[in-house]
Amino acid sequence: MNNKLIKFFFTLSILWTITAKASDIVVIDPPVSPIALDPTLTYTVEPDYRDCIYPLCGGYWLTPVNRVFVEVPTISDADYAPVPQPVYVVEINYDGLGLSDEQIQKFEHYIALGRALIKGALVDFDWSNNAYDLQALKATATWTSANSQAAVGTYLDVKSSGIVCITTPCPYYKAQQINTYWSFLFHELNFERAQLTDAQLTLARSLVAEKSLVLTGTRFVSQGMTGDGIGIAATQVFFPYPGKTDSRQ
Repeated sequence: MNNKLIKFFFTLSILWTITAKASDIVVIDPPVSPIALDPTLTYTVEPDYRDCIYPLCGGYWLTPVNRVFVEVPTISDADYAPVPQPVYVVEINYDGLGLSDEQIQKFEHYIALGRALIKGALVDFDWSNNAYDLQALKATATWTSANSQAAVGTYLDVKSSGIVCITTPCPYYKAQQINTYWSFLFHELNFERAQLTDAQLTLARSLVAEKSLVLTGTRFVSQGMTGDGIGIAATQVFFPYPGKTDSRQ
């Protein structure tokens, strides 16, 4: 193959990436299996209010995010997305996070409100009665939601792609679908549905540009100068807990 032909296909591949249609997910790390097998997963968490003898009751219900689908849905599709089976754990071990008692108590309050997100590994729970196999969660990271808005859509870890273009649509952003090996580029990030305050919006954009931001979102068609692209509408934003400043409502 001569050099001119190689340059042609190289240019064509770049143009295809930048002008990808909204119906396509621009995959940059196509997995063999999209569901991650890493024992450390990210979960939503809620208290267990069942009335029975501890430790069989009174712990927490963990639901792993993104474990039943691998494509970012539209807002209408998200309403019908299946929910994975929750896992019961007796306790959450925060020792590895260096949290104070006051910070743990405050995070537990967010759990009670349904506004907590936690990452960790399931471990065996040691107790005197071995008749039942019980588990605990060893936490490795914690987040809390910006407000009480419903978290609709796919859980994503979003950051800047580092790509700059002279026209749009341009794949400015990279998203890692949490708890999977699936990642993709997209062109527009809209925070309107998340209903953030001005301070929260500034912090969210700063995290996207400098580190990464955990959010839930749905797909929409982004209108660019040269065609349509992929847009992600954030429905909820999760800030690392504890943060330098408390930007939560």
